[in-house]
Amino acid sequence: MTYGRHALFATSALVCMAAAMPAAAQVKSFDIPAQAAHSGISQLGRQADVQIGVARKDTSGKRTNAVKGQMDVEQALERLLKGTGLKARATGPQTYTVLPLGNGHDAASTDDPALVGEGGATDGAVEPVPADDIVVTGSRLKASPEGAAPVTTFAREDIDRLGAASVGEVLNYLPQRSYSLSDNTNFAGAQSIQLRGLGLGTTLVLINGRRTVTSSLQGARAFFDVNNIPLPAVERIEILANSASAVYGADAVAGVVNIILKKEIERPVLDLHYGFTPDGGSDEKRASLSFGISSDRFRSGFTFDYFKRTPLFGSERGLTADLDFRRFGGVDRRSLNVSPGNVMSVDGAPLPGLTSSFAAVPVGSTGIGLTPADFQATAGMLNLGTPTGLSSIIPVARRLSAVAFAEFDVADSVTMFGEFMYSDRKDNRLLTPVSLSNLVVPASNAFNPFGVPVRVNFLTGMDPREDQSGSESYRAVAGFKGDIGKWNWEVAGLLTHDDGWSQITNQIDIARRTAALASSDSSTALNPFQDGPGGSAALLESLIAAPERYVFASSAKQISAFVAGPVFALPAGDVEVVVGGEARKESIAFDAYGIVLDSDRNTVAVSGEIRVPLVSSEMEVPLVRALTATIAARYDHYDDFGSTFNPQYGIEWDVNGDFRLRASYGTSFRPPTLFELYQPATFLPGSQTVVDPRRNNEQYVVDLRSGGNADLGPEDAKSFSAGAVFSPQTMRGLRLSFDYWRIKQNLRVQRFTPNIVVANESTFPDRVIRGTPTAADIAAGFPGRILEVNSTSANFGGVKTDGFDAKADYRFETGAGVFNAGLSATYVNNFDAATLPGQPAIERAGRAGSISLGGSIPRWKATGSLAWSWRGLQLSTTGRYIHSYKDVNTFDVETGRRVASQFIVDAQVGFTFGKGIGPSNPWLDDVDLRVGVFNLFNKAPPFSEVTTEGYDYTQADLRQRFVYLKLSKPF
Repeated sequence: MTYGRHALFATSALVCMAAAMPAAAQVKSFDIPAQAAHSGISQLGRQADVQIGVARKDTSGKRTNAVKGQMDVEQALERLLKGTGLKARATGPQTYTVLPLGNGHDAASTDDPALVGEGGATDGAVEPVPADDIVVTGSRLKASPEGAAPVTTFAREDIDRLGAASVGEVLNYLPQRSYSLSDNTNFAGAQSIQLRGLGLGTTLVLINGRRTVTSSLQGARAFFDVNNIPLPAVERIEILANSASAVYGADAVAGVVNIILKKEIERPVLDLHYGFTPDGGSDEKRASLSFGISSDRFRSGFTFDYFKRTPLFGSERGLTADLDFRRFGGVDRRSLNVSPGNVMSVDGAPLPGLTSSFAAVPVGSTGIGLTPADFQATAGMLNLGTPTGLSSIIPVARRLSAVAFAEFDVADSVTMFGEFMYSDRKDNRLLTPVSLSNLVVPASNAFNPFGVPVRVNFLTGMDPREDQSGSESYRAVAGFKGDIGKWNWEVAGLLTHDDGWSQITNQIDIARRTAALASSDSSTALNPFQDGPGGSAALLESLIAAPERYVFASSAKQISAFVAGPVFALPAGDVEVVVGGEARKESIAFDAYGIVLDSDRNTVAVSGEIRVPLVSSEMEVPLVRALTATIAARYDHYDDFGSTFNPQYGIEWDVNGDFRLRASYGTSFRPPTLFELYQPATFLPGSQTVVDPRRNNEQYVVDLRSGGNADLGPEDAKSFSAGAVFSPQTMRGLRLSFDYWRIKQNLRVQRFTPNIVVANESTFPDRVIRGTPTAADIAAGFPGRILEVNSTSANFGGVKTDGFDAKADYRFETGAGVFNAGLSATYVNNFDAATLPGQPAIERAGRAGSISLGGSIPRWKATGSLAWSWRGLQLSTTGRYIHSYKDVNTFDVETGRRVASQFIVDAQVGFTFGKGIGPSNPWLDDVDLRVGVFNLFNKAPPFSEVTTEGYDYTQADLRQRFVYLKLSKPF
C-alpha cells in the first residue's frame, strides 16, 4: 500500500495547489480563422474553455469572422459574430448561448441547443464537436457534463502531447488497461484492447459510435485490430470502463473504447514524424496529409497516412541477447540449438569412444574426417546460446491508410453523411533460423564420426524464417440524420470487409531434410558436426520448402436507426427517450493450418433509453440541485445461439453544483465467436496419452476429438460502479473524481486439455467416452477404459473483480502561461479467476499471469502529467507507474520473487512558430515542432520468468528510451 500513500499525497498536493490559485482569468488568447459559423463557435469554446450552446439550423449558411489576440470571452464572441445575424448571451459563469438576432426567447426556451464548446478533456466529458455530432460513449442521449458511469477522454491535444504513434500506445496511459498484448506479441502485428484484464473480446471498439467487427487475421481470437486506424485521423478517444451492452450490444463486458475521427478540417495540414531508439532498432517514420472542403451546406475532411517501422532484434537488448537468467536468480533458458551444436546418444548410453552420452561439437570444427577422439575434450559438455537474438522482438510494419468524412445539408433539418476508412498493411516478423532439434543423424551420414545413429541439436545456418502477413480492409458508412421539432433521428448503413493473408518463408522441407541427414554423399549431406553452416549455400537453399499461403476474410453489413427527443415534461424538466434498432450480418472465412471455415451469423436488436429528471435547481430541494435517473435496455437475437436481454440503470445526483454522486448497474454479454462455434471437428485416433484417476492413475493412449462447439452459449456479466465528482464552479479548471467498480463474469468460453477433462470427469461426463468394463475391471472396481476424450470448448468458470479508480485534473491560466496537471490511478482489489474445474479460483490481482491466461494484473497502475504552455511554447512530462507484483514462470507457478515496480517518465518540448514569440514568416507561421522522449531515463524492463524472453511484455516495453520528432505545418 506504499503507492496508495503516494497517490493520496499527490492528490492532496494537487488540491492544495488548486486552492492556492486564483479563479481562471477571463482574458484569453485567441487565434481563430474565419470559417463556417458552427465550427468557428466550437473553436472559440475550446480556446476559451467555456460552454457555448447553439443549434445547427441557426448557423446554416453563415460564416464567422477571424478573432486573434488577447481579450475577454465576451469581446471575442462579439468579434466572432459581428455581421452574422447571431448574438451571444451569457447563461452562467462559464456558459453562453448563441441565438439569431431578434429572437425573444431566453436560453431555457430555445430548441435545446447543445454544448459545442466544453474546454478541457477530462473524465466524464466530451471534447467540443459540432452540436449535431456529439457522441457520448455509454449513452445515445445528450448527456449531462457528468454521466452515471465515468468516461475518460483523450482529446487531440492529449494525443499530441503524449507523442504516441498508434491508438494502442495512447491507451497504454490508461490505468484501467490492466495489461496490453501489443503488436510485438499478437499474431500479424495486431493491437488488441482489453480493459480490466477480462481478456480478448470483452472490450467493444467503436468508430464514431458504431461497432467494429473481427479483423480478418484475428478470426480465431475474435478482436478488432486498432492498428487499422491511423492515429493522425483521430480527433479523440473516449473510454467507458463499465458495462454497456444495454446500449451497444455484444462484447461490452469490460467496457467500450470509442474512437472519434476528425470531421471538418479547417486548413490543410502536413504532419511528419520520425522516431528512433538511441540503443538501436525500431525506427519509425510517418507522413500524413489532412484537408477539408467546406461550404455553407457541405463539410468534409480527408486524411491520408503512411507509417513504417523497422524491427528491433533480440540481440539489441541485454535481456533478450542472453537468456541465461541465472544472473537474476532465474533459470538458464539458453538453447542447445546453436552452432557449433551438440551430439548425444539415442539411448542414453555413452557415445562410442566416450565416457559420456553427450558432447559439444568442438569450436572451429569443419566436420570433415572427425573421429570420436576429436570429442574427448568436450565430452560431458554442451554448447549453449541464444538464437532468439536473431529474431525480431518488434516486427517490421508498413501501413497505408485513408479516412474520409462528408456531410451535406439536404434541407434545413436533414443532413446526408458518409464515412470511409481504408487500410493496407503489411507486417513481417523475423523468427529464429531453422534448427535441428534433437533429430537423429543416421550412421550413413557422410559426416557422422561415430558410425552409429546419434541425436543432434544444431543451428543450420539458413536465413531466419519470416512470418509475413498483410491485410487490406475498408469500412464505409452512409446515412441521413435530421430534426423534427425537438426530436432528432438517424438512419445509417455500414459495410466493412477485410482480406488478410499470412505465410512463413525459409521453412525446411521435412522430406528433403530427412534425405540430407541420411545422405552418404558429402555434397548432398547435412553436416551438423561443424562450426558453421550445415552445408553449402546451394545445399541449404535446396532444403527450403515452398511457403504455404494462408488466407483469411471477415465482413459485416449493418443497418441501424434511432429517434430521440422529449416525450413529456415533469416539474424537473423534460423526460427524454431514444428508441432504436439494428440488423447486422457478420462473417469470417479462412483456409489456414489445415482448417477451412466459412461461417456467418445474423443479429437483430432493439434498444431504448430514458432519462428522467427527478429534481431540478428551480425546485429548491435541500442538498439536491439536480437528480436524474436513466434506464436503458436492449434485446438481441442471434440466429445461432438465441436471444439475450440486458438492462442498465443509472442515477446522477448533483448535490450543490460542485459535488456530484453517480452510480450505475447493468448486465452485459459476449457471444461465442464464430470460430468457437464452427471450427471444423477433428478426430485424431490414438493421439493422446491420458492419466486415468478412476483406474489407479493408469496411463494409456486414447482417441481425441476437438473443434468447435455449436452448443456454446454466451458469456454474461454484471457490473456496478458508484462514485463522486468534485468540480467547484469557483475553480472551474479543477476536477476530482473517485469511483468504485465491480464486475462479475460468468460462463466463460474455455478450452481444456484432455487430461483436465479426464481429471474432472464428473464435471464433463459427456466428454469422456468409456468402453465396457472387463471382468478384471469389475473385480478391481474400475470402470471401462477411456476410448475417446472430447476437448472442445465449454462454458465454464468466471471472474470476479473489483477495485477503485481515482482521478484529479487541474487547468489554470496565469500571466506566465497555462498549466495542466493530472493524476489518474486504478487499484485492483480482487481478481478471482476460476480457470480449472474442481480447483479454487486463482487470485490474480498483484500477480503475473502466463500468456495463456492473458496477462498480468498489477494491483496499482497510475499515470501523472504536468504541462505548461505560453505564447507558442509547450513543455510537458508524463509519468507511468506500475506497482510490483508476484512473479510466475511460464507454467504459471509462483517463483517466490516479485517483478520490480516501474516508473517510466516521458517528456516533450514543443513550439508553435508565430504565436507571440518567434519570427513572423509565412512559411514558419503556425508550424508546430515537437521533440519528445519516451522512457527518458532509459529504464530497462524488470526481469520476469513469465515469458521465455525474461520480461513481462504485457507490462513492459523493450524499446526502452525512444526519441521522436514531430513537425506539423498547416497551409
